Amino acid sequence: MTFKKIASVFPLLAGVLWGLTGIFVRNLNGIGINNLHLTFFRSFFAALSLVIYFLITDKSKLKVNPKDLWCFFGTGILSVLSFSVCYFYTLMHSSVSVAVILAYTAPFFVLILSAIIFREKITALKSVALIMATAGCFLLCKTDTNTPVTAGLTAVGLLAGLSYASYSIFARFVVGKYPPLVITAYTFIFASAGSLFLVDFGEFSAALSASPSSIFTIFIFSLVSTLMPYTLLTIGLKYVEAGKAAILTTTEVLTASLVGILFFREKITAAGILGIILILAAVALINIKLSPKRF
Repeated sequence: MTFKKIASVFPLLAGVLWGLTGIFVRNLNGIGINNLHLTFFRSFFAALSLVIYFLITDKSKLKVNPKDLWCFFGTGILSVLSFSVCYFYTLMHSSVSVAVILAYTAPFFVLILSAIIFREKITALKSVALIMATAGCFLLCKTDTNTPVTAGLTAVGLLAGLSYASYSIFARFVVGKYPPLVITAYTFIFASAGSLFLVDFGEFSAALSASPSSIFTIFIFSLVSTLMPYTLLTIGLKYVEAGKAAILTTTEVLTASLVGILFFREKITAAGILGIILILAAVALINIKLSPKRF
């Protein structure tokens, strides 16, 4: 099996890792660490880890063309920072399933933007897979029917979806120019710099003093649900179209729903089970090689 074939499933693995986010966010929020704190520190730890890595191995790789900085502004500020603030907020004010379904309007945005910017074809196969994945997401949302979803919360969730989608768009402009870890490093340098102005460090210190061990949890969170999945997605975008990658990452919805059920006792319904089946079927469908004449 070639690396290209292996890398083509990296977006799927990225989705699984992102699906674990709710575990960290809910637990840390329980001790007073809010969405703005998490946004800054997960980006900071990810950026710091990568910068140290390059300083030890080959610091010359950190040199980038100033003309490409707008792409990193896009991946860091307009995508990661905006997405983190909005997504963590919805996770803290709704069920895991509801938060994820609102964020997973992203594939719609990716397919449309990719068609406009990169001239990617919206094929019948992609359309069917997207419809199946989206329907599955909405059905999974039914796993928790007691959670009120206000207009304001819906707007924040949709903004998370648009922000999420923009990463695949901005990253596509630089995936052929720099190694994936360099793109990820600059993404989180920009994200941490932008979020620096949003954090109340006094409030964070108070929460941390009450539970010093939580700093370790934040570090693991930045590694497992931030650094690793974004690196996997960036590598995958070199071999997979942005639209296809967006559909593959719907594994996050499945993972997050299972997290809600197993860790937070959110209920699963028959509709939720059907949603899981549809998402798995969509992921399988998007990987089927069919004749261009048919699709």
